Amino acid sequence: THKCTFEGCCKAYSRLENLKTHLRSHTGEKPYTCEYPGCAKVFSNASDRAKHQNRTHSNEKPYVCK
Repeated sequence: THKCTFEGCCKAYSRLENLKTHLRSHTGEKPYTCEYPGCAKVFSNASDRAKHQNRTHSNEKPYVCK
């Protein structure tokens, strides 16, 4: 397992990539920038960036209003 080294944090992950993502919650690092032209939003993980891009910059409407 890969353990968090921040004092007071006892999180551990089986995958190193998950630990790296978790460490960003301590450091505030946000290396993933929205790829949509003119949008400068940044994210700590790629999946949050993908959700943002799909929900904000896509014309798709996955839910139907009732």
